[in-house]
Amino acid sequence: MNDEAGIAFSRPPSLVLPKPVEWMLTDGRGIRDGKEFFSNLCDRLVESGVPLWRANLSARVLHPQLSAINLIWRRGAEVERILREYAMSQSDAYLNSPIRVIYEGAAGLRRRLDVPDPHLDFPILGELRAAGATDYVAMAVPDWQGQSAALTWASDRPGGFSVADLTLLNDILPLFGLFVERYKADNIANNVLHTYLGAQTGQRVLHGSIRRGEVEAIHAVLWYCDLRGFTALSDAIPADELIELLNAYFEAVGEPVLTRGGEILKFIGDAMLAIFPLDAESGRERVGLAMESALEALENVAKLNEARKAEGKRVIRLGIALHVGDVAYGNIGTPARLDFTVIGPAVNKVVRIEALSKALDRSLLLSSDFAKACVYPVDSLGFHPLRGISEPEEIFAPSLTGREAIVRRAAIRRDN
Repeated sequence: MNDEAGIAFSRPPSLVLPKPVEWMLTDGRGIRDGKEFFSNLCDRLVESGVPLWRANLSARVLHPQLSAINLIWRRGAEVERILREYAMSQSDAYLNSPIRVIYEGAAGLRRRLDVPDPHLDFPILGELRAAGATDYVAMAVPDWQGQSAALTWASDRPGGFSVADLTLLNDILPLFGLFVERYKADNIANNVLHTYLGAQTGQRVLHGSIRRGEVEAIHAVLWYCDLRGFTALSDAIPADELIELLNAYFEAVGEPVLTRGGEILKFIGDAMLAIFPLDAESGRERVGLAMESALEALENVAKLNEARKAEGKRVIRLGIALHVGDVAYGNIGTPARLDFTVIGPAVNKVVRIEALSKALDRSLLLSSDFAKACVYPVDSLGFHPLRGISEPEEIFAPSLTGREAIVRRAAIRRDN
């Protein structure tokens, strides 16, 4: 081959890459699921002659409840995914593990397990040796932030890993580290959006719903709750106790919503706004789930108050309102700071209905639209004016409360 100046260039010979590396640069690049990628990589190492029996990847994550995720591959079995909570970092299993040594800065370690008097300085080594392992290697997988992931390999072949095996395992680390960074970044994005926006809303944002004014009209149950006397309460107790109380309260009312497929959109001081999107197929069922979540939330707060009363602390009061209506669901705000939420008259109505809870001495109030869509027995509390809304609204409350209503709901499901 010649350039314009007539200087001759020869084509370099084709670069021969190890099969696992070639796979990572081709087919492996398209795998978005970390568990699937790790499984495929380990399988290809075995196909390349590496006597791999077990592999463990431990990567730290940014998550409000989890400190790390483990992927454990075993030859001939499905990869196991283990979520490690923060308390795990104080456990004996972690403190006496090679993973901790790697996390604290070691580049790697190796322990032969099929030699006389093996050096079993970590409990996991004895367990693996008893299960048939002959060799164990731990390696650090550094990322650009310097927060190493830990990767361990175990073999069951007599004599363990060869020099060529260890060379290959070491050579793939830089490229493997790029994939770990990629999956960690995806994990962080999902976790942060899930935690701060909610599962469904977070996925919408992650998949491109980020333009200001981009909204969708949806039909939904609107679920709104608010503490009574919160201003006086916040003036009466220390800030740290107030934060502890709010977290306990939001957990009590929020978990029933989340476990039934609802979406918590926001916490507004001491208030919470959530939705249960409805469609033609599952609408009636999801209305019932919204009711169940409200009843369980009241049960949870009652238990919370029992514990607070036993400790000599103030009990809390709240109101919950449920309404069904059409809302605009999407992005509003400034060009540089957006909020993904719901807006519309239906949102205003559910807030105004909840405001009646103290005057009506009821903890759970239902709009007429919700009552029509709900299979629970309900009682009318009459028509009441709502601030800012021209026509009075007929307000309802469940005829049954707490566990009795949920049991009745289960019976209705069976009959239908």
